[in-house]
Amino acid sequence: MEIKFTPLGLTGEVAVQVQEDRRPECCPDRIACKPILVFWQTDREQLDKGYSGSCWGYCGERRFIYGEAEHRNDLSHCVITPLKGVVRFFTVWSDLGNDSLELRRLLYILSPNECEECKTSRIHENLTSYIVQRKPELRRWLCLGCAVRLGVVEFHPENIGTGRAVYY
Repeated sequence: MEIKFTPLGLTGEVAVQVQEDRRPECCPDRIACKPILVFWQTDREQLDKGYSGSCWGYCGERRFIYGEAEHRNDLSHCVITPLKGVVRFFTVWSDLGNDSLELRRLLYILSPNECEECKTSRIHENLTSYIVQRKPELRRWLCLGCAVRLGVVEFHPENIGTGRAVYY
């Protein structure tokens, strides 16, 4: 199933596939929220093993005022953990950019000063932790060149400039 909506703050409509078949069993809003991104570790099998997961959904506009600030959100982000259960956040697309910058900065602060393989300094090369890999043995701090050489990521030179040159 596909839903079409205009994210708050944007002028253009988007069409997004709903991942209803991947909705976590512990979803707190089965009526209004439409899951649009469910991470692989959120699968029932992974949650039953004690792993955490995350689900993003479109929930329609939610509005509230706190102090002097009015908040308008239309996205729901649920974090599922064995310790805390489901923690639900409401957000809007424009906040995602700020969150992304904060996470990239935090990864940079916490990263080692050099590539584990070739010892290139992070001053000269953007080091990326390939923590998105499902195989723990592939989760290493590598420069892009070493990640491609070692087969951690696939490089597709025909896609340079498109944002799709590297596949995890």
